[in-house]
Amino acid sequence: SGKSNVGAEQVLDLSYKHIKKYFLSRYDCDIFIHSWNVESEEKIVKLFKPKSYKIEQQKIFNIPEWIPGDEKRKQGHYSKWYSNLQSVNLMNKYSERKKIKYDYVLIARFDIAWKKQIKFEELESNTFYIGGWNRKPSVKVKDFWFLGNQKDISRFSNIYNKIEKYCNIGITSKSNGISNHKLAARHILELKLNRKELLECREDFNQNSDYPLIRYEYFGAKE
Repeated sequence: SGKSNVGAEQVLDLSYKHIKKYFLSRYDCDIFIHSWNVESEEKIVKLFKPKSYKIEQQKIFNIPEWIPGDEKRKQGHYSKWYSNLQSVNLMNKYSERKKIKYDYVLIARFDIAWKKQIKFEELESNTFYIGGWNRKPSVKVKDFWFLGNQKDISRFSNIYNKIEKYCNIGITSKSNGISNHKLAARHILELKLNRKELLECREDFNQNSDYPLIRYEYFGAKE
């Protein structure tokens, strides 16, 4: 939940179980990882066998005071988008070095309990896929995962460098301040990506979601 690393080893085992079932056993995949969990580095590498990875101590970001939200929330948001950018950079460097181009790139959290297959052979290469959610996608999008061609994912990953621009023009939550959901939705619009929803998430705590978080699916978490 971002509040502790309790259960990290269990989450990794369950994460790999779902990723193997719905992705690795069905398609030819390369994995690239950025993580702050240095304590679990050995297990992460052993399980996922990434082509390239970067696991480092958690950074403390220098965030302007005018960004709305409490400090922990702000650090979490900057941390997420920085991590996304690092993993995509690893992928692009490997792609350039090996002279290969990926048909599709999926950016995803470790702690998703995938429950439904994504059929890559049925996807449209010029479409940027986001998780289905009962929100207006031009205002809020689910930030658990994003899927698109290599060029679009690379452009999207630059959201880290746009956080302050978007917050400055009011792309924030009235109640909580900085908002991943709103930042991602605005960035997709700014990039003019051809957005389309895929899979379905009704609410975070609903186990009938196609991509619930592991803590909801297995441990009955309520936050």
